[in-house]
Amino acid sequence: MCIRYKKVIYILVVFLLASLLINTYSNAASKKWQTLLDPKKPIKLKAAVRYTSLRPNMDTSDIWKYVKEKTGIEFEITVLKNQDQVNLMFASRDFPDVAFNIGAPIQLLVEAAKAGDLVCLDDLLPVYAPTWYNFFRAKENRLADRVSLIDGKRYTLPFIDFAPYDRDLRDQWFINNTWIKELGLKIPKTTKEFRDVLRAFKNNAGKGSIPRNVLPFYFIFDNWVGGQFDIYGTFGVVATTGEYLSVEKGKVRYQAINPAIKEPLKYLRDLYAEGLIPPEVFTDDFSTYLAKTNAAPPMVGSYFSYENRNLSAFVAIPPLMSPTGKKPFMRRQTYIPNPSHAFMIFSKNPYPEATLAFAEWVVSDLENMMTVSRGIKGIVWDFTKDGKVIDIFWEESPDKMAKYSKQLGLWNSFIALRDRRFHSKLYYNKYKEIEGVRAWNFEHIYKNHLAPREFSYVGGTLSKEETELMNQIGTDLTNLRKITFAKWISGKGDIDKEWDDFVATNKKLGLDKWLELKQKAYDLVTK
Repeated sequence: MCIRYKKVIYILVVFLLASLLINTYSNAASKKWQTLLDPKKPIKLKAAVRYTSLRPNMDTSDIWKYVKEKTGIEFEITVLKNQDQVNLMFASRDFPDVAFNIGAPIQLLVEAAKAGDLVCLDDLLPVYAPTWYNFFRAKENRLADRVSLIDGKRYTLPFIDFAPYDRDLRDQWFINNTWIKELGLKIPKTTKEFRDVLRAFKNNAGKGSIPRNVLPFYFIFDNWVGGQFDIYGTFGVVATTGEYLSVEKGKVRYQAINPAIKEPLKYLRDLYAEGLIPPEVFTDDFSTYLAKTNAAPPMVGSYFSYENRNLSAFVAIPPLMSPTGKKPFMRRQTYIPNPSHAFMIFSKNPYPEATLAFAEWVVSDLENMMTVSRGIKGIVWDFTKDGKVIDIFWEESPDKMAKYSKQLGLWNSFIALRDRRFHSKLYYNKYKEIEGVRAWNFEHIYKNHLAPREFSYVGGTLSKEETELMNQIGTDLTNLRKITFAKWISGKGDIDKEWDDFVATNKKLGLDKWLELKQKAYDLVTK
């Protein structure tokens, strides 16, 4: 008995000593990153970020003064204006020290990783970025971890914002309530009522506050943000990606060849034929879309957008009931990074550990993260009396976004770690109390009209060869779909007569192989 107890005690002592050593190492490792950021020992880094009209002064924002004062890192920011500049950077291998969100296609990142141009972060995270390391290890973040890997390894860090009103809803659907009231109409609930309201907008152009150049119904054709996808959803056809993908009982589907999509396409065709949809929906870029939907006074009758930027004129509406009788849905997003690759260190960087330590500095302190992500404290955001963070303004106030553009942070052009804990414990969401903004609309209008989560497609990274083939076929399918759908909506083709040929052409272009690869990518992160 005594021997047995001695053995038990011995084992417990060994276990406790091992635990102590592990904890000591862990604590030392968790502090090591701090020693690399010293304002008294400044370093300079070249960085690149992709341009966005929502934050036009990312390279000269006041946040960089804050970063330099706190960390000693001075960033020289290059703003890449378009995809050609991104492609050229990878083709020439003329990389900066670090890149934020540059919108690089996954194929370019795969090639850069294999060529040794990107620093692998797997062994560095536990020591220089423990907050990120622990986030990826958490069971609830398994999907977020997997979808942001490259060939099974971590080369980049993502932008994380897991607010329910963000992740569980893509676009909102807005209609000009000022015009509706002027004309003595009601908020539409069906596709027929919606068309009648659009007709009234068009027929009363130049009267009251409706301008002569009114755009009754406006969107960016086939764009995932601000596109016509929720018209499909209102007819019960759910596309969960810009590639028209959806998942049914674990099987990946291509909704562009779903016969049920013909009805919403015909509905769009009829609206276009009456002049209720302008031709420029096929040609406008995102900056033009923002200008038109943000115009003051308004020029648009109804549109899709992430946020309502004119609360005095527009109200959100749920998906409409269609003649098909199918349950209408709004698109939802998934709890994955968006974007997945918002921070990457290139091998030419002379300070890779310090650069990663900077990524840890951002997310390990609430004020740091809010400053770099949202903007300058006291102007864009602040602390409440109980220590939570609260927004002063954001995209629902385009006038303030423009006025304080030099004080804005990088938002999803950079990393952040606004996970579930952030939203439940650290963030005071004032927008839940403001009727008309996204958080309020989510709770009161959209929560019961969302497509089931199991419909959502997500995919991991395949091999270089598989990715190249998938992208090649995908480009051909996208071009065919865009040309065909644009032709049908603009009334230059017959949807029913040309449908079988359209499906057959998709098959000839390699649709089956493309779906096979998409299925493999889906299984990679979900099984």
